[in-house]
Amino acid sequence: MTNLTTLLEEKNIKKAIVIDDMFNDVSPENLNQEDWSEFFDDLSEETEELIVRNYPSYRDDTSDQLKSSHEFVSALWSMSTGNDSILKLFSNYITKRDAELQMLNSLVEKLQSLGMDCEKFGSHSEHDTTDADLVIVDLFLDFRQSHHGIGLSIDFIRSLIRNRTDSPPLVVLMSRSESLENKRDYFRDEAGLLASTYRVVRKNDLEDERRLEVILTRLVTRYDDSKRIAAFVDSWKDGLKQAGEAFLKDLRRLDLTDFGQIQALLLEFEGQKLGEYILDVVDRVLQHEVEGNKKIIDATLDLNKITSGKYLAPHLEGTPDLQDFVYRMMFLHRERLKVLQDGDVIQLRFGDILRWRDNGAGAFNNKVSLVITPTCDLMRDGVKDVMLLFGELKNFDSRSWSYKPRPVRTAIVKPNSEDRNWIEWNLKSVKTVKICDLITLNNEGGVDRFDRLRETYALEIQQKFLADFGRVGQPANPPISFLVSISLFYVNTNQNACRLVDRDIDSAYYAGRGESPDSVHRLVLKDRDCDAIEVALNNLDINQVGESARDNLIAARTNRELLGRFERGEIEVSSKFVEDNGIIYAVVGKGTEYIEGNRVNGRKDRKAALLINVNYHNEG
Repeated sequence: MTNLTTLLEEKNIKKAIVIDDMFNDVSPENLNQEDWSEFFDDLSEETEELIVRNYPSYRDDTSDQLKSSHEFVSALWSMSTGNDSILKLFSNYITKRDAELQMLNSLVEKLQSLGMDCEKFGSHSEHDTTDADLVIVDLFLDFRQSHHGIGLSIDFIRSLIRNRTDSPPLVVLMSRSESLENKRDYFRDEAGLLASTYRVVRKNDLEDERRLEVILTRLVTRYDDSKRIAAFVDSWKDGLKQAGEAFLKDLRRLDLTDFGQIQALLLEFEGQKLGEYILDVVDRVLQHEVEGNKKIIDATLDLNKITSGKYLAPHLEGTPDLQDFVYRMMFLHRERLKVLQDGDVIQLRFGDILRWRDNGAGAFNNKVSLVITPTCDLMRDGVKDVMLLFGELKNFDSRSWSYKPRPVRTAIVKPNSEDRNWIEWNLKSVKTVKICDLITLNNEGGVDRFDRLRETYALEIQQKFLADFGRVGQPANPPISFLVSISLFYVNTNQNACRLVDRDIDSAYYAGRGESPDSVHRLVLKDRDCDAIEVALNNLDINQVGESARDNLIAARTNRELLGRFERGEIEVSSKFVEDNGIIYAVVGKGTEYIEGNRVNGRKDRKAALLINVNYHNEG
C-alpha cells in the first residue's frame, strides 16, 4: 500500500475513526428474551447470592426492570468471569462480538499501517471526532439492527459534518446486513453526504486488504475536487439565506402606495395583472442578490479548477437525474402558470406550449404549438390573433439527445409527470389562431396549455423562426444518462463466444458531445463491476481462450489500460473495434451481436480481448 500511503499524506488525510456498536459497553439490547428466560430459570442459589451482594436492589426490582437496566447488565457482566451460569447469559453476544471485533481491530490496524491515527468509537461515544478525515461507520449502531440503529449512525455522521460542510470527511458505510444495498442512498441523503466523498462496502469485503486499498484510493484521489463541490454546495446554503434576507429587507419597504402607482401608471396600460408583474420583478431582483453573493462567486470560481479525464467509476446506482435538471432549467414551474388565470380562463403568454387533441376530442396527439407572439402584445389586447409555431413530440432516448443545431428542438419536455419527450419544431409550420378560439378550445378540453419555456429558451426558437441568425447563446445542456446493461464475452478455442462474467452488468450510457457537436456515447460502470471484470479476466484460464485473442487478453491483464478506460467512463459505443496500446476490444449496440455459444465471425472479432454487447432499456 506504499502508493496509497503517499497519496494519503499528499492529501493530508491523517486521522481515521471506526464507528461500530461492537465498541460499546455491554447493554440490555445485546441480550434477547430467550437468553433471559434461560438465565432466570437456571439461576442457582449460590449465583443469586452473588448477584445480591453486587447488586443489592436485585430482589426489589421486577424481572422486566432488571432486563432493561444498564446498571444490572453491567453488574452481571463484571460477575461473568468464572461463573458459567452468568457467562451463559452472554454467550450469544460474546460469539458475535468476538467475531466482529476481530475484523474491526484488523481494520484499525490496516488504517494505522497506512500512517493514519485511528480511533475506535461506539454509538455512545462522547469524545471529539470532528477533526476526522476518514470515517468508517456501521450502518446499524445497535445490536438488533433496527431502524433506530440506522438513525444513530446518521446522527453520528451529521454531528461530524455539522460545522465542516465545506470540507467534509470521507465516509465509508459498512455492514453485513442485506439491507446495505437498499439503504445506501437513504443514508447518504439523510446524513447530507456528497456522492464523491461516500462509499459503501460489505464488512466481509473489508477483510480483503486490496479491497480497502481500492476504496480508499478512489476516495482520496478526487478528494480536492470533492471539497470544491462541497464548498460550492455550502455556499448556496448560506448564500440563499443571505440573499433572501437582503431581498426581503427591500421588499418590506414597498408600501401600498408603491403597489398602487405601479398598477395605475404601468399595468393598467399594459393590461398585466399586479401579481404577475411583481412575481416577475421578484425573480430578477432575487437573482441579482444571489449573483452578488461573494461566497457563491468564490466557490463557483474554484469549480473551474476541476478538470475532466481523471475520474473513476461512480459508486452509486441511479445516476443523478440530469434530465430533470435540464427540464427545470428550461421551464417555469407549472404552479407559476396559475398566476395567469382568471378563474378557468387562461391568459396566453410568449413561450406557452400547447398540446392538441384529435378533432378536439379523444386522446392528445403528438402535435404541439409554441406561442411566439410577443407578450406585450398579448397583454395589451393589441392583437386578436396569436401566432403559433408548430412542432411534434418525439420519443426521448439516447439517440435523440444531440447538440446539433438542426433540427430546431426543445431538448426535453414533460407533457405529464411521467412521460418525457422532446419537440422537433418545424420553422415553416406557422399559423395564427384567434385568441378567443384558443380560450374556447382550452375550456372545452380540445387544447391544453401545459408548460411555458423560460423567456431565453423561447426567444431562441423565435429568433430562429424569424431569421435563423443571431442565435441567443444558452448554457449547454448537460450530458444525459440512460440505463443500459452490458454482457461480456471472450472467444474460446472453438471460436465461440463465452461469457466472461456470468451476469449482465447494469451501467449508465451517457450521450454528450466531444470536440465537435457530433454525439459521443460512453459507457459508465460502477466501481464494483469494474472490479468484477478485472477478477474475471485474471481468473480466466488462458488455455480456454482462442489463440488469436490470447495476446490481447494477456495485455488487458497486465497493463490495465483497458480496465482503466472502463473505470474512467471512456468506453465509447460509437465505434465497433478499438485498438488501444495493442489491446483490441469490440463494442456493439442496438441489438445483440454476440450470443453465448455461437461462433464468432470476423478476423478482428476473434482477436478481441473482450466482446461487449450493449443492451438498451426502455427506448423506442
